[in-house]
Amino acid sequence: MIPSDIRLYTWVDVEEVLLRSQEQEQWPKDLVWARGYWDELVLGIRPGTQSSIKTWLQEVYEPRFQDNGQQGNDCIILESAEGNQRTLPIILEETEEEPPTPKLIPNLARPTVIWQRTEKLQAPDIFPDDLPPVLAFHSFKGGVGRTTHALALAQALINAKQKVLLIDGDLEAPGISWLLESRLPYPPICFADIIALIHGDPSPDAEQTIDLATQKLQNALVDGIYILPSFRVNSRLTGLAIKPEHLIKGHKNPFILTDSLARLGKALGVNVVLVDLRAGLSELAAGLILDPRVYRIFVSTLSGQSISGTGRLLELIAKLAPSTRDKDPYPAFILTKVPQDETAENLIIESEQTLLEAIQPLLGEDSEPIRITTPFTEKLQILSNSWQEVWQHLGTSQLIDLLHPLLEWLPDNLNKSNPPYEPISLLKSQRESLRNIAYKMIYAERAETEDFLVTESLQNLANDYRSQIPISVVIGAKGSGKTYTFMQIIRRQEWKKFGQDVGITNVDSTVASTAFIAPIIASTNLNDKAKKIVYDVRKYCAEQIGLTPPVDDSEIKDYIR
Repeated sequence: MIPSDIRLYTWVDVEEVLLRSQEQEQWPKDLVWARGYWDELVLGIRPGTQSSIKTWLQEVYEPRFQDNGQQGNDCIILESAEGNQRTLPIILEETEEEPPTPKLIPNLARPTVIWQRTEKLQAPDIFPDDLPPVLAFHSFKGGVGRTTHALALAQALINAKQKVLLIDGDLEAPGISWLLESRLPYPPICFADIIALIHGDPSPDAEQTIDLATQKLQNALVDGIYILPSFRVNSRLTGLAIKPEHLIKGHKNPFILTDSLARLGKALGVNVVLVDLRAGLSELAAGLILDPRVYRIFVSTLSGQSISGTGRLLELIAKLAPSTRDKDPYPAFILTKVPQDETAENLIIESEQTLLEAIQPLLGEDSEPIRITTPFTEKLQILSNSWQEVWQHLGTSQLIDLLHPLLEWLPDNLNKSNPPYEPISLLKSQRESLRNIAYKMIYAERAETEDFLVTESLQNLANDYRSQIPISVVIGAKGSGKTYTFMQIIRRQEWKKFGQDVGITNVDSTVASTAFIAPIIASTNLNDKAKKIVYDVRKYCAEQIGLTPPVDDSEIKDYIR
């Protein structure tokens, strides 16, 4: 019997009936495969089984199957206008083929050949313990706070001393990439590059791509996070020549994208790879949401459409990519923008129940998915286009604490230890120490201290120039700290040391071994001690680049030119 929700307009609908029968394990053992075309349906059957197969077709397509006996003109009657009957011929082709081992393919597209399923789907290999987990944020609808929560989790991980690779995997409406534009306007590599590189990588496991991306991402470290935007230039949103589905269909390993992202994370030395995916049922996201090894986080508001759509999405995942192994992580879901009043309580319960029923096939026995609700927060509804402002807003919001259960959900081999507690010194001792430090810093020209305030600008300077050398000019109003900053930078003598002191450790090896700080123009108000420091640094630089002391700033300038 044809399912009540199917109308046989084309071969697509005819084939859908066969797919439903296969999913319900109702195929006869003598039906080996089925191929649908616009003008016919071809069935591969065992020799001598035409009669039994026709009987089965009669039952499945009742009352649309038309058996023309030995004439060989069997067909399915399609939906037709009155007086113009349309049919789809059925060809029965005898075969000795054996169905291949069914493999899990992270693809939403209809298979070109429907095979008799003789055993459970073969899942991809479990990740080895030395690879970082891959987390993917997904939502059925846009505008539910998916990207905001992905950023909040990234910050929570950083606060927990974890290293993170954050990927904007939304290749149609990127969010993270727009924020990054103000902070890293010229990213060295992007997610679209990674996909295209893997597609053309001749090495078995995309090793060449991973090596190249690892080098390039050294210049994409922002606030302690490696960030891979969707595109290098946001105006190129329509320039995606190679898409994730091309990797699924064109590579011998259909999970090469997930595998490569995990290996890239390992090469970078991160603890977690965090991906913000495209919303909806899209092939742009299928490679990850249909991978049972991925820690999948589904985000929804309490909206009826969003909850229903998310529930159906979970049902589809359970059907296409069932999780059958203990090591496969079960999904988590976050309900966002929840009103802080009593009326929301029943709605939360109903929404959670809908999602729990849909997610159940993906859970093991006695397993409970991570469930998080986050409140409606007005200041997070309209965020600026500035990475730094959004990052600061998230840091002062309660999202970081609310997402903490997700940290506990991650593998046990992550470094989850908190920094050791250091007892606070006595107030009197602190005040004395502060007085001594402040006295040394009142006048920068005295050069009394080597310590300096690590500001965002100094961190950005070191971070943005880890693989090349800047020519920096310290400018500002009187009393703003120009001379102080100048003196503290040149004291480091080498660019690597400056980077380390502001918290940037992974300076390019070539730069680290050859980059020296050369003070060219200094304040005329320096005292003798400070002048001596400038002279010593200039002398050190001159010696390292092969000039014979004593040298003045003009000789170093000529050398640089």
